[in-house]
Amino acid sequence: MNDTKERLILMNIPKRLEQKRKYWLRLALGILIWICGWNLVAEAGTIEVVFHDQDIRYTLFTLYNGQAEFVHVNKIAEIFQIAAETDPIDGHVTFSSGVKTASFFPGKNEVIAARRSYTLEIAPLKIEGVIMVPLEFLTKILPLIYTREIIWEPGSRRFVVGSENPEILQISTLSAIPSSEYTQITAEFSQGASYKVTEKLPSMLIFEFPQATFDLAQNPLQINSRSVKHVSVVDSFGSTQIIVRLGNEFVRYEHQMSKDPAHWVLKVYHGPKTPDTTQPVEGLIEANLVAPEQPGFPASEPKPYVLRTVVLDPGHGGSDLGVIILPATDDTPALYEKHVTLQIAKSLKTNLTQRLGVRVILTREVDEFISAEDRATLANSNRADIFISLHVNKSFTAGMVGFEAYVMDYGSLEQPNGSNLLSGRSQLLDFAQANYVTQSERLAQHIVAAYQARYPGSRAEVEYAPLFTLKGTTMPALHLEVGYGSNAQDQQNITGEVFQQSLVAAISDGIAGFKKEQTP
Repeated sequence: MNDTKERLILMNIPKRLEQKRKYWLRLALGILIWICGWNLVAEAGTIEVVFHDQDIRYTLFTLYNGQAEFVHVNKIAEIFQIAAETDPIDGHVTFSSGVKTASFFPGKNEVIAARRSYTLEIAPLKIEGVIMVPLEFLTKILPLIYTREIIWEPGSRRFVVGSENPEILQISTLSAIPSSEYTQITAEFSQGASYKVTEKLPSMLIFEFPQATFDLAQNPLQINSRSVKHVSVVDSFGSTQIIVRLGNEFVRYEHQMSKDPAHWVLKVYHGPKTPDTTQPVEGLIEANLVAPEQPGFPASEPKPYVLRTVVLDPGHGGSDLGVIILPATDDTPALYEKHVTLQIAKSLKTNLTQRLGVRVILTREVDEFISAEDRATLANSNRADIFISLHVNKSFTAGMVGFEAYVMDYGSLEQPNGSNLLSGRSQLLDFAQANYVTQSERLAQHIVAAYQARYPGSRAEVEYAPLFTLKGTTMPALHLEVGYGSNAQDQQNITGEVFQQSLVAAISDGIAGFKKEQTP
C-alpha cells in the first residue's frame, strides 16, 4: 500500500511542476502587462527560440494589443545576445550584431537595417519607458543583421537559429542578352536571397550574396556589349560576389531578385532613359547615371521635380574623426566633428519628417566609418530627391567663421586635351552630378538665405569645390559646413542646443523654399 502511494506521488510530481510553471508564467506576464500600462486588453503569448547547434531553447513572451504581437527589446537582446541601446538625446533604438545594425524611432514605421530602409506595417512602441517591437521586426529585420541564420516557423511559432541542415544557396546558370537599349544579365538561384550592391564606378558593379555554390559553364561570361564587358562569379571572404565589368558606354542600371522561380536580373543601360519616379520597392535599386550635357554626351530628358526622399549624410564616423571641436578633459572625452554632424543630422531628420512629410534616410545612424562611394550609393539606390552632407570646417586662421554651402565644381575634372568620346564616357560617374548643378546651386541659395534670415549680418556663403561627397550623386546635392571648429565662437555655437535647433530650422526653411520653387 505504501509503495502504491509513493508511486502515485512520484507520478504527480511532473504535473505539479507544470502547474507551478504555468502559474508563474501567468503571473510574470500579468506583471509585464501592468508595467507596460497598456490601456487596451492585452493577451499574452509565447514563442520558442531554438538554437540547434547548442541544443538550447528559450521562451520569448509576447503581448497582443489588438493589432499585433509585441516583444520587449531587452528580451530580444538577451536571448540573441546582441546589443540594444537607446539614444538618450533623441530616443532612437539601435540593435547591433557584429558590424551590422538596425535602428528605429519608437512610434515610427521606418527601420534602417544593414544600411537600407525598410517599413514595418506596425510601428514599435514605447509605453511607460518600456520599448517593444512588433513580431514583424523579428521575422523580417532581425535576420538581416544577425550573424547566424534565423528561420521563422509560423505554424509552430518558433525561431530556429543555426538550422541542422540549412539549405545552401546555389547559382545554377548565368546568362546575358544584349539589346538595343541595355544588356540583361540573369542568374538562376535555388532560392531567393538578399544581397548588397557596391558601386566601383565607372568601371565596376559588385553584387554580394550569402555564401553560395556554383558550377557555371562559362565563368567569367564574356559579353563585350556597349554597356558590359564581362561578368564573373567569385567566392570572397565567406560570401559570393557577382562582379560586373562595365563597358565604355555605360549609363545606368537596375536590378531585382524575383521568386518562383528564384532568379536575379540586372539591366545595364547604354542610352539615356527617364527613370521611374515612383517609390522603390524592396530588392530593387536604380541609379540614374545619365551623362552631362557636354559635346559628345547624350542629354537627359527633364522630369518633374517631386520631393519625396531626403538623404542626410553625417560627415565622417568611426575611425574617421573629422575636426576636433572640444579637446578631452579629465571629466569628458574629446568631441569630434563626427559626433556633432550625427547629432545635427538626427535633429534635422525629425524636423523634415514632421514639417514636410518626406522620407528621410541617414547614411549612418551610429558612429561607424562609411566610404564616400557607399554614401553616394545609398542616396542613388534610394532615389533620393535631395542629398545633404553635413560637416564642420577648420581653418589655420582662428578668426575664420561662418556657414558655407558647397556646390559641385567641375573645374578640376574637365576632360584633358585630345580626349575622345569613349574616354569621356569611361569617366561618366565623375560627371554624375553635372545634370543637377543648377538645382544644387538653387538649393544652396535657399539654405544660405534662410540662415542669414535667422542670423542677420553673419557670414553665410555659397561656395564651389570638386568634392568627392557630391560627384557621384544623381540628385540636387550639397556639402554643408555648419561652422568652424577652429573658431571659439563657432565652437560654442555648434555645440549648443539652441544654435543647433536654429541651424536645423534654417536648413529646413531652405529646403522648403527650394521645394516650393521646384514643384510645378
